[in-house]
Amino acid sequence: MICGLALVLMLDMSGSVNGEAWSLQVEAHADALADPAIGRAMSQQGITTVSVIGYDDTPRVLVPWRIVDVPEDAAGVAREVAAIQRPSNGATHTGRAVAFALDHLERAPCVAERQIIDVVTDGPGDDSHRLREARERAVTQDVRINALTVNTYPTDAAGWAREELVTPGGFVMEAESWREFAWALRRKISSEVSQR
Repeated sequence: MICGLALVLMLDMSGSVNGEAWSLQVEAHADALADPAIGRAMSQQGITTVSVIGYDDTPRVLVPWRIVDVPEDAAGVAREVAAIQRPSNGATHTGRAVAFALDHLERAPCVAERQIIDVVTDGPGDDSHRLREARERAVTQDVRINALTVNTYPTDAAGWAREELVTPGGFVMEAESWREFAWALRRKISSEVSQR
């Protein structure tokens, strides 16, 4: 089966994300996927397949691959996202997470014309060498990595993401705080699913 887009949404569940921020992150993803406009944009890609991964030092699939053929399918994914429970809060291993997401894309239920990994992050991870390797692999496999950074620490999260995380053609969107995260995320996903 051919689909227009395979989208991996990566939630930061590392120790730098407190309980309130985690809840805001989950709610924002659920609300974005429940938005009828985003559901329509996904279905207009032909078929979209979407999955959700949580990452710290042990990335894991939180919502397995789901097919979005009609807008109501996206609302179903939103309900699954809303029910996610935080499994852990270890160290931030972004490189391991991206490598895990690339492996997960290889198990997608359809052959996608576009593949996107959408990473939420509040700053650099602890495995920069592994991230460089994973990013190079993404470029080789024609997978785009985009990022949504949250400015909660003195480090320049957006600058780091532009230099070290996103792939050529990818983009970084910034949220000044977790309170502004939902608005930024909706804009980001809308942009990703609407592009051809």
